[in-house]
Amino acid sequence: MLLDTTLREGAQAVGVQFPKELQVRILRDVVRAGVEMVEIGWLGKDGIEDIAAAAQRHGLASRCAIWAPCRPEILGTVAKLGLHAVHVGIPVSPQHLARRLKISVTEALQRLVATIGNARSLGLTIRVGLEDASSAPLHAIEPFLRTAERAGAHGVRLADTRGIWTPQTCAETVRWAQSITRLPVGVHCHDDFGMATANALCALDAGGHWADVSLLGLGERAGISALEEVAGYLTLIRASRKDDMCSLRQLCHEVAHSTGLSLDPRKAIAGKHIFTSESGLHVDGLLKDPGLFEPCPPERLGMQRHLLWGAKSGRGAVVQLLSRHGLLGQGVDVEQVLAHVRKHGAQQPLEAEEVLHLAQQLLNTPKAAPLPTTN
Repeated sequence: MLLDTTLREGAQAVGVQFPKELQVRILRDVVRAGVEMVEIGWLGKDGIEDIAAAAQRHGLASRCAIWAPCRPEILGTVAKLGLHAVHVGIPVSPQHLARRLKISVTEALQRLVATIGNARSLGLTIRVGLEDASSAPLHAIEPFLRTAERAGAHGVRLADTRGIWTPQTCAETVRWAQSITRLPVGVHCHDDFGMATANALCALDAGGHWADVSLLGLGERAGISALEEVAGYLTLIRASRKDDMCSLRQLCHEVAHSTGLSLDPRKAIAGKHIFTSESGLHVDGLLKDPGLFEPCPPERLGMQRHLLWGAKSGRGAVVQLLSRHGLLGQGVDVEQVLAHVRKHGAQQPLEAEEVLHLAQQLLNTPKAAPLPTTN
């Protein structure tokens, strides 16, 4: 299962402000694309009542959750929003408990029991986020797992708060947690070292029940696992999901445009150049069989392949293009065409039509007569 937290974690990214209409569109469209659960924000967030009302209006309340701190007295507000689920966060690392909350492990566990009990009395599904789990020794996490299960939680989420997990350690931690509790185990992976998507996938492979994701990986600092990347891999490569990748890609662009974010043209799944090639080896191979270099047909993402010729072009790529358009056997000098392509495309790579036009010009250019020989 994927849990989209664009409206909670993503909304915490520096400089990001989602207009109300975009928040509703994100909520509606990620569910339509195939995502099972959405965190619509945090308790106390400006406008949270409007988003909760929109969830009910669109018949999505059962697919939505709200984040709240682990405090039993505030859960009545969640119930009044008409939502069915709450996700509470409580740190499990000694440093967070001592320096941030300034409470003991015993006090934290008591607070957890009271919060879970109150949520259940209100008819709420409650999942417990174990903050900074990646920094905590396993023996420090264990009492929180066991207490959450005994108190009646519906799931636990292991958070890589500082983004320090590797795929291996993430998978190992998920397997360990499942040996301790029968509760569904999810993960929340930050991307400080560029491993969030890999960590999420490895957690799911290790038997994790869900992974938190956000559009474009938006979140605190370097962000978290990207929805379009995790869903894309599972849909396009594994075929274990059936997410609407065209819709998710379009939503990424809407989010980037609306928030003023600069979208890297080489950004996985969402970038505009991910099916663009100029290198001679790649262009030659793509012309022979696109599957040699591309992970999936561009049409699966609502895109088209874009091949260019320029300073990086090789002889094979030029031969392939000329052959496809019937120019190879017409007396065209391939080496001459290649030299012109590299020269003219050094600053701005050429489209196929420009290369063909150049070849035709060279073909129609009269060759200089040989100089007379003298005896």
